[in-house]
Amino acid sequence: MPRFLHVAKLALFATAAGAAAQEQLAPPAALRPSAPGKSFTAPPAIPPAPGEELKIDVPQEGDAVGPVYALDELLTLAAQNNPTLRQAQLHISADLAKAQQAGLYPNPVFTYQAEQIGVDSETDTFRVCNDVRLHFYQALAAGETLAIRRELLKSTEDAAVTSQEAYNMGQARRPEVRRANITLQRARLDLLSAENAERESFRALTSLVGVTLAEGRVKGRLTPEREPASFEAELGRLLANSPEVAAARAKLAVDRMTVQRERVEWTPDIVARGGAGYNFESGETVAVAGVALEVPIYDRNQGTIRQAQADYARQQQEVRRIEFQLQNRLATAYQQYLTALQHAHEYERVILPESKAAYAELLESYKRDR
Repeated sequence: MPRFLHVAKLALFATAAGAAAQEQLAPPAALRPSAPGKSFTAPPAIPPAPGEELKIDVPQEGDAVGPVYALDELLTLAAQNNPTLRQAQLHISADLAKAQQAGLYPNPVFTYQAEQIGVDSETDTFRVCNDVRLHFYQALAAGETLAIRRELLKSTEDAAVTSQEAYNMGQARRPEVRRANITLQRARLDLLSAENAERESFRALTSLVGVTLAEGRVKGRLTPEREPASFEAELGRLLANSPEVAAARAKLAVDRMTVQRERVEWTPDIVARGGAGYNFESGETVAVAGVALEVPIYDRNQGTIRQAQADYARQQQEVRRIEFQLQNRLATAYQQYLTALQHAHEYERVILPESKAAYAELLESYKRDR
């Protein structure tokens, strides 16, 4: 009986081992879906462009292309119509009238008035022309930025369509398609911001010109019109043409003349008197003569001379302070100008050509593999 049980166990083990070996030789068929392709879902749709309700300050289709203005034309309009320059001209007329009135009296102070008149007018002209140039190039840069935003929007739209096609071919996932849609919508918002900035810069420029201009754009070049100069050369040109330095030096000349005047102010005048009269008591004709001379023993105008000398020395330091202040401001502006010029040059020389070549190669590869 024990021998029979042992034989039965060996037979059961052999049967199980044979079944396992047969299963390894012929594995069960893989499970397959009953209806292939039924689980495919369409990719997320491309979002629509911003509606008309957001285009509040956009010109009509017929007015999209407005007049074009050059820098010289805007400077001429500003010189003729800017309120600041008109006020400066009226100040000149008023000061010239004061100078004429002063010339009717003895010892007129004419030199200082004429010099101050010219300095004030030159300062206002320099400031207005500089503001017009600054806002002109800001408007020009805003127009260039708008053109770039439009090109970027086209590229982003192509990228959104490409992500849709890649999803249909199984080469992209739904989150990637949604990210492409988000990027497209951000590009559309950036375009709206660029359009608003371009209109704002043109309107700011119009306010400086002093005359109402039709909505349009400006034309010109953002690249420098002349070769870039060194910092020392630009500083010398600034100090030679700055109205602030000219005004400070004019005040210095006035203080110098004040010192010279006060030094001779204490010289006493000789007062001589003479005349004829009649003495009724004696019945004789008499003559009267006299000489008066102030002796400057105590008061020789010492305090006023020292005050004039202190004013003259203080004005000398004022001239130096203005020159150093202009140098400090020029250092910041020159650094920004030089950095922007270097970046623009390298972008034009290397980065933009390489980017265009990379885009062309990727586009050709996409068309070939498609």
